[in-house]
Amino acid sequence: MKVIGGAHSFTDIADAVDLIDLSDIDRLPEFDADARSITVSGTASYADVARSLRPHGAALRNLASLPHISVAGAISTGTHGSGAAHGNLATSVAGLEFIASSGEIVGVDRKTPDFEGMVVSLGAFGMITTVTLDVDFDYEIAQHVYDDLPLDLAVDQLGFVQVGETLASVSHPNVFAVGDIAAYTPRPLPKAGVYAVRQGPVLAENLRQFAKRGPLKPYRPQRRFLSLLSGGGRFAVASYGGFAASGGWVWRWKDRIGTCYIPFS
Repeated sequence: MKVIGGAHSFTDIADAVDLIDLSDIDRLPEFDADARSITVSGTASYADVARSLRPHGAALRNLASLPHISVAGAISTGTHGSGAAHGNLATSVAGLEFIASSGEIVGVDRKTPDFEGMVVSLGAFGMITTVTLDVDFDYEIAQHVYDDLPLDLAVDQLGFVQVGETLASVSHPNVFAVGDIAAYTPRPLPKAGVYAVRQGPVLAENLRQFAKRGPLKPYRPQRRFLSLLSGGGRFAVASYGGFAASGGWVWRWKDRIGTCYIPFS
């Protein structure tokens, strides 16, 4: 028996013979400015929560990538939001109410032992009816718009932005590019996430330095990198230089590395 969420699960973990729809439970959002939190129905989507917070000048610290994802479903499965430093969506949960298999309504919060496991429980503790989330008060930022900029940005034959060792465009020093959109001119680089991840800190530092008119830091890519390719069914292939291996232990290795980028707290 499972509860219907946002219907966006990539696996069959949300499937069951009997499905329960809790969308008719009418729970109005409760905003608490002093506690910096909002309490919503578990079936509420992240778009619903954002709309409820807007009149209060508040916002969630992190959001799901899709607006229709249900809050209860996202936190129960440890779904990530944006940015490794923010924690996954479950880290914003301050409290829960769920219906246990006995029919009892149970309330828990961060003072409850093993609270984190109750939040990311894959539905094992019961049907989540109410979730209390941490919020931050929003703020405004300035945007500088430059009109009539030339469109002759230097790109390679495939259309990728050509950048130098500081990750700035070779034709426009005020334009930076990293990851899959960039073509690193000092030497060709594969379109691999390991390079994009290591370019991130250099990009952040150089943006700060550029704004202060300071010296830019060069990016030094590694010569070799570990490739881990999942083949499905808990099987993966590893490659590093002249080394290659495959099997279930490689999948566990890949899974371990991947989860390290999404800490719970």
